Amino acid sequence: MRIPENDNDEDIQCDVCLEFEYEDDDMIVICEMCNAAVHQCCYGGLEVPKGDWFCDRCTELKRDTNVKCNDIKCFLCNEVQGIIKKIEVAD
Repeated sequence: MRIPENDNDEDIQCDVCLEFEYEDDDMIVICEMCNAAVHQCCYGGLEVPKGDWFCDRCTELKRDTNVKCNDIKCFLCNEVQGIIKKIEVAD
């Protein structure tokens, strides 16, 4: 879901930068599963999806049904809440 598709979403706040404003080339995209909202640039240059969009955590939960939400934590702060961006960790 993108903000311009729904006039009721004018007060959506980006979960990364906490700003409400957005530009046409930097929309706020909302996860269809957890309702996390992020600017495209705040989530690493995210392309605007043509259909449903799922954040990295929800994508992983959909991919592997044995994984529980509490199993996916922030690498930096060990939190299980809020938006998470998947990173690759070198062995």
